[in-house]
Parts: sequence; C-alpha cells; structure tokens
Amino acid sequence: MKAVGLARLRAPVYTGLYRRSLQMRPYIVEPNSRIVVHVGSHVEYADVIEYGRRPGRPPPYTALILWVRRKLGIPREQAPHVAFLVARAIGRRGLPGRYVLNSVWHDIIPDIEHLNVAVQRAITEQ
Repeated sequence: MKAVGLARLRAPVYTGLYRRSLQMRPYIVEPNSRIVVHVGSHVEYADVIEYGRRPGRPPPYTALILWVRRKLGIPREQAPHVAFLVARAIGRRGLPGRYVLNSVWHDIIPDIEHLNVAVQRAITEQ
C-alpha cells in the first residue's frame, strides 16, 4: 500500500477522481505462481497523466470546457472558445508526462526487495 499512498500524494488533482482511482491489485501468474502487483488507475486519461501526449491531433475541446471554467476562471460564454484554443495548443505542443507511478517505483524498490526476501524465507520454512 505504500506505493498507492505515495502515488496519491504525487498525483495531480483537479476533481480528485484520478487520485481516488489509484489502487493496487495482486495477481498470481501461472505456471510458476509468481505474484505480480499492478498499481494503477482505471480512468481513461491515466495514461496521459503518466506518459503525456505527443503533438498531433488535439483532444476534443468539449472535454476541456469545464476545466477551463474552473481552473482558469473563464466565464461560461467564453469557455468553449478558450477550450478550443487550449485543445489546439495541446495538439500542437503535446503535454509532458507527470510520471506519477514511475517515480513511486524508484522509492519502493528497497521495500519490494525486503518483502521478496521475507516471502522466500516463509516459503522455505514451510
């Protein structure tokens, strides 16, 4: 859970949906019964937050109207026009990634190694 806690602290917040959606899910992978842990988010824009967006096609400006109103304080009447301009700028320049989850892994590698040793020791003692 340390990974999820650190990721939530580092996650950008607008509505809090991305931050709340971060979770850890363990899986057992056959045939050697390895335990794999997935830490991530199910929201559709999680990849854009993590890795960014290359220049190219702009995002739909309608998805940015509410953001423009709340974050930039733009009045309702002007919000669609400003959202279009923001979308066009994103399309031209792209967006840098935040690498929220990637940065967490560097901080928890010692914990993972310690946990791995403890699990191996518990298995051999049985």
